Amino acid sequence: MAKTKYSARINGEHIDGTIEIIKRIVLHLHDMGKTQFKVKDVDEQIEELKNQWQITPDYNDDTHASLHVLSVNSNSRKHYHESMHQDFLWWKKGGIFELYKPTNFQINSTQSLEQDLSKLKEQLASEIEPEKRTEIETLIKARQGQGRFRQKLLELYPSCPLTGLDIQPLLIASHIKPWSKCNDKERLDPFNGLMLAPNIDALFDSGLITFETDGTIKISPKIDPGNQKRLGIFPDMQLKIEPESEKYFEYHRNHVFQKEE
Repeated sequence: MAKTKYSARINGEHIDGTIEIIKRIVLHLHDMGKTQFKVKDVDEQIEELKNQWQITPDYNDDTHASLHVLSVNSNSRKHYHESMHQDFLWWKKGGIFELYKPTNFQINSTQSLEQDLSKLKEQLASEIEPEKRTEIETLIKARQGQGRFRQKLLELYPSCPLTGLDIQPLLIASHIKPWSKCNDKERLDPFNGLMLAPNIDALFDSGLITFETDGTIKISPKIDPGNQKRLGIFPDMQLKIEPESEKYFEYHRNHVFQKEE
């Protein structure tokens, strides 16, 4: 068995492999507010954090290749072993990368999903450029996956559990534990999701609200009482938390919720 080339210790956790280290660097950049980045940004962070994160041996790997392996729409990742492929980044022209979020391609109804897929398949049939075909194929998979996730969620939550809104085309299929922090199983787990009214989804996704273990809403101090009223959120609001969802809500409380003003 081949020995892992690079390893690191991040917040007490032992990490093996270039790809996993690169993922942690990207998430670190994102937490710093850098939503788009280039290869040099990742290399600079590795250099800056190599002692703190105990990255060994001295890093001298192909960051560009690792980022493309992690990019769902990169045509060049086909040259690498499939076991390395992870749907984590979205590659843009100009050597720019950003976190890949299938919720950026939100499906609001079965009808809109079918229309969207039909248009994409038409584009795919007429496209001859390999890179564009890869991008369209990725979008098709994202739409299909989002559609399946949404359908399972609607079985659990036919209406927004907080507001009662039941106009399904308006409901947003929202992950509790953010998609970028999930493994493949967690991304498709309907218990890692909620069907939310648009305003509630925006608040929950940005960490401005979360939910206690009994389902009572917890509002970030960043939202003053006046804006709470305008947004239609009140301290006595509550939803039912399924036992299978508890671990995801715990993650949201500890890692997504904005506790400070």
